[in-house]
Amino acid sequence: MRIFSGALIALGLALTGCGTSNDTVGVPSCPRTAIIADASRLVEFASGASRDAQAITLEARLTRIGGECVYPKNKSNVTVNMNLTLAARRGGDASASSSSTVNYFVAVVDADQRILGRAEFASTLEFKSGVREASVIEELEQRIPLPPGRAAASFDVLVGFLLTSEQVNLNRASAR
Repeated sequence: MRIFSGALIALGLALTGCGTSNDTVGVPSCPRTAIIADASRLVEFASGASRDAQAITLEARLTRIGGECVYPKNKSNVTVNMNLTLAARRGGDASASSSSTVNYFVAVVDADQRILGRAEFASTLEFKSGVREASVIEELEQRIPLPPGRAAASFDVLVGFLLTSEQVNLNRASAR
């Protein structure tokens, strides 16, 4: 399990809620969790190749984020236990086993979209011989201190791949 304590101004968030909600009387709500749309896909091309579909060596996606919240008795903080699903497809020759490492971040932002904490992680996807697709579920634990009078729902936990500007532009162009 990967743990960090602490958070991107983002357009096009795919928001999902945690397992705990404020629909139940007396149960505090969870921070929202989201995969940032512009950073939800990572495409890598063969070195020196054109930027077309035949030159793709790896396409990875952040496909799902879910979890639940845990509060201590004094409700001074909230721990968000998350499961993040990464899925990938490799291009080129798939006859041999291989692995690919992708880098992503998790950030906590407040209601004003100020970054309160950010951490980077690497995840390795293992491709079996003859198989083009692989996936992995990362278990993440995010602990957020709650100042007096601040509800956990006033925070967002955001996730995205670490991308170059060219990769972000490719994601934006394909979303149109």
